Amino acid sequence: MVVPLAGAACALLLAALAEWLQARRVRRMGRLAFGPAGARRWTIVVPFFRVLSLAAIAWSLLTLLMALAGGGGAATPQPRRNAETVFLVLDYSPSMMIADAGPDAKKLTRKQRMRDVVNAIVDRLGEHVDYSLVCFYTRAYPICEKVSDRRVVRNVLNDLPIEVAMENGPTDLGRSVNEALQRAAAMDGNRPKYGKHSITFILVTDGDTLELPELREVPDTIRRTLVLGVGDVEKSVAWNGHLSRQEPSTLRFIARRLAGEYVDVNAKHLSSAAMSTLLPPLGGVAGAGVSRTGVAIGLFAVLAALYALVPVCQEFWGSGWRVVPRRASREETP
Repeated sequence: MVVPLAGAACALLLAALAEWLQARRVRRMGRLAFGPAGARRWTIVVPFFRVLSLAAIAWSLLTLLMALAGGGGAATPQPRRNAETVFLVLDYSPSMMIADAGPDAKKLTRKQRMRDVVNAIVDRLGEHVDYSLVCFYTRAYPICEKVSDRRVVRNVLNDLPIEVAMENGPTDLGRSVNEALQRAAAMDGNRPKYGKHSITFILVTDGDTLELPELREVPDTIRRTLVLGVGDVEKSVAWNGHLSRQEPSTLRFIARRLAGEYVDVNAKHLSSAAMSTLLPPLGGVAGAGVSRTGVAIGLFAVLAALYALVPVCQEFWGSGWRVVPRRASREETP
Protein backbone atom coordinates (compact mmCIF):
# COMPACT_ATOMS: atom_id res chain seq x y z
CA MET A 1 0.00 0.00 0.00
CA VAL A 2 2.90 2.40 0.75
CA VAL A 3 4.56 2.09 -2.67
CA PRO A 4 1.41 2.95 -4.72
CA LEU A 5 0.67 5.95 -2.50
CA ALA A 6 4.27 7.21 -2.76
CA GLY A 7 4.18 6.81 -6.55
CA ALA A 8 0.86 8.68 -6.73
CA ALA A 9 2.29 11.52 -4.62
CA CYS A 10 5.33 11.84 -6.93
CA ALA A 11 3.11 11.85 -10.01
CA LEU A 12 0.90 14.51 -8.40
CA LEU A 13 3.86 16.84 -7.70
CA LEU A 14 5.42 16.41 -11.15
CA ALA A 15 2.10 16.90 -12.93
CA ALA A 16 1.32 20.00 -10.82
CA LEU A 17 4.72 21.50 -11.71
CA ALA A 18 4.16 20.78 -15.42
CA GLU A 19 0.68 22.34 -15.35
CA TRP A 20 2.04 25.45 -13.60
CA LEU A 21 4.67 25.93 -16.32
CA GLN A 22 2.00 25.38 -18.98
CA ALA A 23 -0.28 27.95 -17.32
CA ARG A 24 2.50 30.57 -17.52
CA ARG A 25 2.85 29.97 -21.26
CA VAL A 26 -0.93 30.12 -21.79
CA ARG A 27 -1.14 33.51 -20.04
CA ARG A 28 1.38 34.95 -22.53
CA MET A 29 0.11 33.26 -25.69
CA GLY A 30 -3.56 32.77 -24.86
CA ARG A 31 -5.00 35.40 -27.18
CA LEU A 32 -3.01 34.07 -30.10
CA ALA A 33 -4.15 30.49 -29.43
CA PHE A 34 -7.77 31.10 -28.34
CA GLY A 35 -8.71 34.44 -29.89
CA PRO A 36 -9.78 37.71 -28.26
CA ALA A 37 -12.50 36.03 -26.14
CA GLY A 38 -10.04 33.50 -24.73
CA ALA A 39 -10.75 29.87 -23.83
CA ARG A 40 -14.18 28.80 -22.62
CA ARG A 41 -14.85 28.66 -18.88
CA TRP A 42 -15.04 24.87 -18.56
CA THR A 43 -11.35 24.55 -19.53
CA ILE A 44 -10.38 26.01 -16.12
CA VAL A 45 -10.87 22.55 -14.57
CA VAL A 46 -8.65 20.76 -17.12
CA PRO A 47 -5.30 21.30 -15.33
CA PHE A 48 -6.72 20.08 -12.02
CA PHE A 49 -8.29 17.07 -13.73
CA ARG A 50 -5.01 16.15 -15.45
CA VAL A 51 -3.02 16.40 -12.22
CA LEU A 52 -5.45 14.24 -10.23
CA SER A 53 -5.89 11.77 -13.11
CA LEU A 54 -2.15 11.19 -13.48
CA ALA A 55 -1.83 10.63 -9.73
CA ALA A 56 -4.72 8.13 -9.73
CA ILE A 57 -3.38 6.34 -12.83
CA ALA A 58 0.04 6.03 -11.18
CA TRP A 59 -1.61 4.56 -8.05
CA SER A 60 -3.60 2.08 -10.17
CA LEU A 61 -0.59 0.89 -12.18
CA LEU A 62 1.59 0.45 -9.08
CA THR A 63 -1.23 -1.39 -7.28
CA LEU A 64 -1.61 -3.80 -10.21
CA LEU A 65 2.16 -4.24 -10.43
CA MET A 66 2.32 -5.08 -6.71
CA ALA A 67 -0.54 -7.57 -7.12
CA LEU A 68 1.17 -9.17 -10.12
CA ALA A 69 4.40 -9.50 -8.15
CA GLY A 70 2.56 -11.15 -5.27
CA GLY A 71 2.71 -8.12 -3.02
CA GLY A 72 6.50 -7.78 -3.23
CA GLY A 73 7.81 -4.95 -1.06
CA ALA A 74 5.13 -5.26 1.61
CA ALA A 75 6.48 -5.31 5.13
CA THR A 76 4.26 -8.11 6.33
CA PRO A 77 2.41 -10.73 4.27
CA GLN A 78 -1.35 -10.39 4.49
CA PRO A 79 -3.13 -13.26 6.28
CA ARG A 80 -5.32 -15.55 4.16
CA ARG A 81 -7.60 -16.58 7.02
CA ASN A 82 -10.74 -15.23 5.36
CA ALA A 83 -9.67 -16.00 1.79
CA GLU A 84 -12.23 -17.50 -0.54
CA THR A 85 -12.13 -21.31 -0.43
CA VAL A 86 -13.21 -23.89 -2.99
CA PHE A 87 -14.38 -26.92 -1.00
CA LEU A 88 -14.17 -29.97 -3.30
CA VAL A 89 -16.06 -33.12 -2.28
CA LEU A 90 -15.14 -35.91 -4.71
CA ASP A 91 -16.61 -39.39 -5.19
CA TYR A 92 -14.00 -42.19 -5.04
CA SER A 93 -16.44 -45.09 -4.81
CA PRO A 94 -15.98 -48.21 -7.05
CA SER A 95 -18.85 -47.16 -9.36
CA MET A 96 -16.68 -44.22 -10.48
CA MET A 97 -14.57 -46.75 -12.43
CA ILE A 98 -17.42 -47.45 -14.87
CA ALA A 99 -16.53 -46.26 -18.40
CA ASP A 100 -19.66 -44.39 -19.52
CA ALA A 101 -18.52 -40.76 -19.31
CA GLY A 102 -17.06 -38.05 -21.50
CA PRO A 103 -18.05 -36.35 -24.76
CA ASP A 104 -16.05 -38.73 -26.98
CA ALA A 105 -18.43 -41.68 -27.29
CA LYS A 106 -18.39 -41.99 -23.49
CA LYS A 107 -15.05 -43.81 -23.40
CA LEU A 108 -13.86 -42.29 -20.12
CA THR A 109 -14.47 -43.66 -16.66
CA ARG A 110 -16.53 -41.49 -14.35
CA LYS A 111 -13.42 -40.90 -12.24
CA GLN A 112 -11.48 -39.68 -15.30
CA ARG A 113 -14.34 -37.37 -16.25
CA MET A 114 -14.41 -36.01 -12.69
CA ARG A 115 -10.66 -35.36 -12.93
CA ASP A 116 -11.06 -33.47 -16.23
CA VAL A 117 -13.95 -31.35 -14.93
CA VAL A 118 -12.26 -30.43 -11.65
CA ASN A 119 -8.94 -29.68 -13.37
CA ALA A 120 -10.76 -27.35 -15.77
CA ILE A 121 -12.43 -25.54 -12.85
CA VAL A 122 -9.13 -25.18 -10.99
CA ASP A 123 -7.38 -23.88 -14.12
CA ARG A 124 -10.06 -21.27 -14.72
CA LEU A 125 -10.15 -20.11 -11.10
CA GLY A 126 -6.39 -19.52 -10.98
CA GLU A 127 -4.17 -18.99 -7.93
CA HIS A 128 -6.21 -16.48 -5.92
CA VAL A 129 -8.21 -19.02 -3.88
CA ASP A 130 -7.60 -21.73 -1.30
CA TYR A 131 -8.64 -25.33 -1.84
CA SER A 132 -9.96 -27.84 0.67
CA LEU A 133 -10.34 -31.39 -0.63
CA VAL A 134 -12.50 -34.22 0.73
CA CYS A 135 -12.79 -37.64 -0.96
CA PHE A 136 -15.52 -40.10 -0.01
CA TYR A 137 -16.70 -43.70 -0.37
CA THR A 138 -18.34 -45.22 2.71
CA ARG A 139 -17.55 -41.97 4.53
CA ALA A 140 -15.68 -38.71 3.93
CA TYR A 141 -11.88 -38.61 4.09
CA PRO A 142 -10.25 -35.16 4.37
CA ILE A 143 -7.19 -34.92 2.13
CA CYS A 144 -6.03 -31.31 2.40
CA GLU A 145 -7.32 -28.10 3.91
CA LYS A 146 -6.96 -24.47 2.79
CA VAL A 147 -4.16 -25.16 0.31
CA SER A 148 -3.34 -22.26 -2.02
CA ASP A 149 -1.27 -24.34 -4.49
CA ARG A 150 -3.59 -25.84 -7.10
CA ARG A 151 -0.90 -28.37 -8.04
CA VAL A 152 -1.81 -30.23 -4.85
CA VAL A 153 -5.35 -30.71 -6.18
CA ARG A 154 -4.01 -31.91 -9.54
CA ASN A 155 -1.70 -34.38 -7.78
CA VAL A 156 -4.61 -35.91 -5.89
CA LEU A 157 -6.73 -36.18 -9.04
CA ASN A 158 -3.99 -37.67 -11.22
CA ASP A 159 -4.42 -41.24 -10.04
CA LEU A 160 -3.22 -40.85 -6.45
CA PRO A 161 -4.36 -44.22 -4.97
CA ILE A 162 -6.60 -42.80 -2.25
CA GLU A 163 -8.95 -45.82 -2.48
CA VAL A 164 -6.47 -48.12 -0.73
CA ALA A 165 -6.90 -46.12 2.49
CA MET A 166 -10.71 -46.19 2.37
CA GLU A 167 -12.97 -48.59 4.22
CA ASN A 168 -14.84 -51.03 1.96
CA GLY A 169 -18.62 -51.15 1.88
CA PRO A 170 -21.60 -49.55 0.16
CA THR A 171 -21.28 -45.95 -1.03
CA ASP A 172 -22.84 -43.60 1.52
CA LEU A 173 -23.23 -40.26 -0.21
CA GLY A 174 -25.52 -38.79 2.46
CA ARG A 175 -23.17 -39.52 5.34
CA SER A 176 -20.23 -38.18 3.35
CA VAL A 177 -22.02 -34.92 2.50
CA ASN A 178 -22.96 -34.46 6.16
CA GLU A 179 -19.36 -35.00 7.24
CA ALA A 180 -18.14 -32.54 4.59
CA LEU A 181 -20.67 -29.94 5.79
CA GLN A 182 -19.48 -30.52 9.33
CA ARG A 183 -15.90 -29.81 8.26
CA ALA A 184 -17.03 -26.65 6.47
CA ALA A 185 -18.54 -25.44 9.76
CA ALA A 186 -15.55 -26.54 11.91
CA MET A 187 -14.07 -24.27 14.56
CA ASP A 188 -10.41 -23.39 15.04
CA GLY A 189 -10.35 -22.77 18.77
CA ASN A 190 -12.95 -20.06 19.42
CA ARG A 191 -13.12 -18.94 15.79
CA PRO A 192 -14.53 -20.62 12.67
CA LYS A 193 -11.92 -22.13 10.35
CA TYR A 194 -13.64 -20.51 7.39
CA GLY A 195 -15.02 -16.98 7.11
CA LYS A 196 -18.70 -16.29 6.67
CA HIS A 197 -19.85 -16.91 3.08
CA SER A 198 -16.26 -17.71 2.07
CA ILE A 199 -16.78 -21.28 0.73
CA THR A 200 -17.82 -22.44 -2.70
CA PHE A 201 -18.94 -26.02 -2.03
CA ILE A 202 -18.56 -28.31 -5.09
CA LEU A 203 -19.76 -31.93 -4.93
CA VAL A 204 -18.80 -34.22 -7.85
CA THR A 205 -20.41 -37.67 -7.94
CA ASP A 206 -22.52 -40.10 -9.96
CA GLY A 207 -25.20 -40.21 -7.26
CA ASP A 208 -25.00 -44.03 -6.94
CA THR A 209 -25.54 -44.47 -3.20
CA LEU A 210 -27.53 -45.92 -0.33
CA GLU A 211 -30.78 -44.25 0.68
CA LEU A 212 -30.05 -40.69 1.72
CA PRO A 213 -30.34 -39.78 5.41
CA GLU A 214 -31.45 -36.37 6.67
CA LEU A 215 -28.89 -33.81 5.51
CA ARG A 216 -27.42 -31.22 7.85
CA GLU A 217 -28.26 -27.54 7.68
CA VAL A 218 -25.98 -25.60 5.35
CA PRO A 219 -23.50 -23.62 7.52
CA ASP A 220 -23.23 -19.87 6.98
CA THR A 221 -19.62 -20.35 5.86
CA ILE A 222 -20.91 -21.67 2.50
CA ARG A 223 -21.69 -19.00 -0.09
CA ARG A 224 -22.65 -21.21 -3.03
CA THR A 225 -23.13 -24.92 -3.74
CA LEU A 226 -22.72 -26.80 -7.00
CA VAL A 227 -23.61 -30.49 -7.43
CA LEU A 228 -21.90 -31.85 -10.55
CA GLY A 229 -23.03 -35.18 -11.99
CA VAL A 230 -20.87 -37.60 -13.99
CA GLY A 231 -21.91 -40.84 -15.70
CA ASP A 232 -24.56 -41.67 -18.29
CA VAL A 233 -28.01 -40.45 -17.20
CA GLU A 234 -29.91 -42.87 -19.47
CA LYS A 235 -28.09 -46.19 -19.79
CA SER A 236 -27.48 -48.25 -16.65
CA VAL A 237 -24.52 -50.59 -16.24
CA ALA A 238 -24.54 -53.77 -14.16
CA TRP A 239 -22.07 -53.20 -11.35
CA ASN A 240 -21.46 -54.99 -8.06
CA GLY A 241 -24.87 -56.65 -8.02
CA HIS A 242 -26.97 -53.66 -9.09
CA LEU A 243 -27.56 -51.32 -12.02
CA SER A 244 -25.53 -48.12 -11.85
CA ARG A 245 -25.95 -44.82 -13.69
CA GLN A 246 -25.87 -41.13 -12.88
CA GLU A 247 -28.88 -40.36 -10.68
CA PRO A 248 -30.16 -36.87 -11.58
CA SER A 249 -33.12 -37.08 -9.19
CA THR A 250 -30.83 -37.81 -6.24
CA LEU A 251 -28.39 -35.07 -7.21
CA ARG A 252 -31.16 -32.51 -7.74
CA PHE A 253 -32.55 -33.36 -4.29
CA ILE A 254 -29.12 -32.81 -2.70
CA ALA A 255 -28.67 -29.55 -4.61
CA ARG A 256 -32.08 -28.26 -3.43
CA ARG A 257 -31.34 -29.31 0.14
CA LEU A 258 -28.02 -27.47 0.06
CA ALA A 259 -29.61 -24.40 -1.60
CA GLY A 260 -27.43 -24.97 -4.66
CA GLU A 261 -27.56 -25.98 -8.30
CA TYR A 262 -27.24 -29.35 -10.05
CA VAL A 263 -25.30 -29.49 -13.34
CA ASP A 264 -24.76 -32.55 -15.53
CA VAL A 265 -21.09 -32.34 -16.60
CA ASN A 266 -20.84 -35.81 -18.10
CA ALA A 267 -20.42 -34.49 -21.66
CA LYS A 268 -19.85 -30.74 -21.23
CA HIS A 269 -17.73 -28.71 -18.84
CA LEU A 270 -19.17 -26.16 -16.45
CA SER A 271 -20.42 -23.18 -18.46
CA SER A 272 -18.76 -19.77 -18.35
CA ALA A 273 -21.95 -18.32 -16.86
CA ALA A 274 -21.78 -20.76 -13.95
CA MET A 275 -18.04 -20.18 -13.54
CA SER A 276 -18.48 -16.41 -13.39
CA THR A 277 -20.65 -16.70 -10.27
CA LEU A 278 -18.35 -19.05 -8.38
CA LEU A 279 -16.05 -16.50 -6.80
CA PRO A 280 -15.65 -12.74 -6.30
CA PRO A 281 -13.20 -10.78 -8.49
CA LEU A 282 -9.48 -11.42 -8.49
CA GLY A 283 -7.92 -10.24 -5.27
CA GLY A 284 -11.25 -10.14 -3.44
CA VAL A 285 -11.72 -11.14 0.18
CA ALA A 286 -14.91 -12.73 1.45
CA GLY A 287 -17.31 -10.10 2.76
CA ALA A 288 -15.04 -7.23 1.71
CA GLY A 289 -16.96 -6.04 -1.37
CA VAL A 290 -14.94 -4.81 -4.34
CA SER A 291 -11.23 -5.66 -4.11
CA ARG A 292 -8.38 -3.13 -4.27
CA THR A 293 -7.22 -4.77 -7.50
CA GLY A 294 -10.68 -4.38 -9.00
CA VAL A 295 -10.78 -0.71 -8.00
CA ALA A 296 -7.35 -0.17 -9.59
CA ILE A 297 -8.42 -1.78 -12.88
CA GLY A 298 -11.67 0.21 -13.04
CA LEU A 299 -10.02 3.50 -12.07
CA PHE A 300 -7.25 3.07 -14.62
CA ALA A 301 -9.65 2.20 -17.46
CA VAL A 302 -12.00 5.14 -16.79
CA LEU A 303 -9.38 7.82 -16.12
CA ALA A 304 -7.09 6.77 -18.99
CA ALA A 305 -10.04 7.00 -21.41
CA LEU A 306 -11.12 10.42 -20.07
CA TYR A 307 -7.53 11.71 -20.07
CA ALA A 308 -7.19 10.77 -23.74
CA LEU A 309 -10.47 12.56 -24.59
CA VAL A 310 -9.47 15.87 -22.98
CA PRO A 311 -7.36 17.14 -25.95
CA VAL A 312 -10.16 16.21 -28.35
CA CYS A 313 -12.71 18.17 -26.28
CA GLN A 314 -10.34 21.15 -26.08
CA GLU A 315 -9.82 21.13 -29.83
CA PHE A 316 -13.53 21.15 -30.74
CA TRP A 317 -15.20 22.87 -27.76
CA GLY A 318 -12.39 24.65 -25.91
CA SER A 319 -12.72 27.96 -27.75
CA GLY A 320 -14.95 29.76 -30.20
CA TRP A 321 -11.90 30.97 -32.15
CA ARG A 322 -11.31 29.18 -35.44
CA VAL A 323 -8.34 29.71 -37.74
CA VAL A 324 -9.30 29.17 -41.38
CA PRO A 325 -7.20 29.69 -44.50
CA ARG A 326 -7.97 32.90 -46.41
CA ARG A 327 -9.37 32.29 -49.86
CA ALA A 328 -7.61 34.21 -52.61
CA SER A 329 -9.76 36.82 -54.42
CA ARG A 330 -10.17 36.85 -58.18
CA GLU A 331 -7.92 39.91 -58.50
CA GLU A 332 -5.15 38.10 -56.65
CA THR A 333 -5.47 35.07 -58.90
CA PRO A 334 -2.64 35.06 -61.48
